Amino acid sequence: MRKINKYTKNGQVLTMDIGSYNIKLVVGSYNKTSVHIDHMVCIATPLGVYEDGAIRNIEKLKSSIEEILLKGHIKTKQTICTLESTSIITREITLPSVKANEMIEMLEFEIQQYLPFDLNQYMIQYKILEEYQDDEGKKNNILVAAMPKGIADGYLNLLDSLNLKPIALDIHSNTADKLFSGSCQINNDPPLENSTIALIDLGHRQSNVSILSKGNYKFNRLVSIGGRNIDQNIANFLSLSIEDAILRKVAIKNIIEAANDDFSSKSKIISIMKSCIDNWIEEYERVFKYYMTRTTGNQIDHIYLYGGSSNIGGIEKYFEEAFNIPTSKIEKITRVNTEAIQSDGDLASYVNAIGAIIRR
Repeated sequence: MRKINKYTKNGQVLTMDIGSYNIKLVVGSYNKTSVHIDHMVCIATPLGVYEDGAIRNIEKLKSSIEEILLKGHIKTKQTICTLESTSIITREITLPSVKANEMIEMLEFEIQQYLPFDLNQYMIQYKILEEYQDDEGKKNNILVAAMPKGIADGYLNLLDSLNLKPIALDIHSNTADKLFSGSCQINNDPPLENSTIALIDLGHRQSNVSILSKGNYKFNRLVSIGGRNIDQNIANFLSLSIEDAILRKVAIKNIIEAANDDFSSKSKIISIMKSCIDNWIEEYERVFKYYMTRTTGNQIDHIYLYGGSSNIGGIEKYFEEAFNIPTSKIEKITRVNTEAIQSDGDLASYVNAIGAIIRR
């Protein structure tokens, strides 16, 4: 692997969130307290170029990104990519408190003990979640992420072909943690440092569930369900192409709307959408139950939705009724300043790319 460039703090960066359905690009900077956004743009991901975090066709992907960089007059070179993949392995490990230069060796030893893969094929990153002391001395609770080098090389090759300077490769759960940690507020709700929240990234192929308590990361789970399930079911049940199924889905303004018994196309589509979302809810319920049983007293006070499928009309209310937990789509984040852009861009779709701007 090639060396990643040194990051210029407080400088403007370009972030890329390449997904199976859309590619989100954001230009902005971070000044210790807030993220300033200068540009946001979203384009469709070309077919066959990307799968579960891995870039499959660099040339085709390069052409699409190059075109939007030129059209948007985006000249920023420092670039950070954020991604998620089922092949990225994350684990929480408890280790004695040691110096930073000793930490990697200890982590590699611990990981190798119970994870069946060759460490030479992975990039290892970690962050300390909690420092505490018990009868044995000072301890660190550490989140470790192992990313296949093949995936990382794909991104570095892409950025090299675009004449961009790679600064970092990040993962979605980490970008969300950085963006929403501490005293951040969402939608003018009370500060997050006073509650426990579930952040659900409703993607096209996958959903990412992160839980923060009192502004601190606690738990994350990647679930292989997303908006694609709705598209496929509509297409199958109504004998439509995927493209037509997506158009029919988008035309539904509110899934809470009562489905009539007239067997109309609209009524059928609402029923199909609800059935798919019910399956999602079952999966998220399992994740929530796992978190709440880890420690006595664990609870979830609020659910926040973001990602492409959070745009489904009425989905917040549908979730709220299912979980009996207040649920909102992310519309505003106090530490994100968008005054510099003349756009009605959907902030909820750019959360991962915005969070990647923060480097710490």
